[in-house]
Amino acid sequence: MALRSREDREDVRWRCGGKACRKEMSAKTGTWFQGCEQPIRTMLLFIWASGEKWTTLAFCRGSFGRNDMVTVRLNAAMRRVAEEWLLKNPVPVGGRGLTDEQPFDRILCAIAELYPPR
Repeated sequence: MALRSREDREDVRWRCGGKACRKEMSAKTGTWFQGCEQPIRTMLLFIWASGEKWTTLAFCRGSFGRNDMVTVRLNAAMRRVAEEWLLKNPVPVGGRGLTDEQPFDRILCAIAELYPPR
């Protein structure tokens, strides 16, 4: 299989190199791009821009030529992908010996000084 672009389409496709087969399949098939009407090049640029936090409505309107609703939908899709990744790969926060409790202790002491027990 080779990734090819065709002149008559905006999108790229996987194409089998076998002489008997020559089967073509969209590069979006089986990925979260499936069902998306945007060209895959635009989607990949949007993913890169999302990583750089450049996906504001004004930036996407100017760079990708997309209207506001498309940008909102793409941002929502990126958020869902990030949520799925975080659910599959949880990031531990704190833990034994990793949480600095001194600021919390200072706050509790300051509160205890202001409002002493009766």
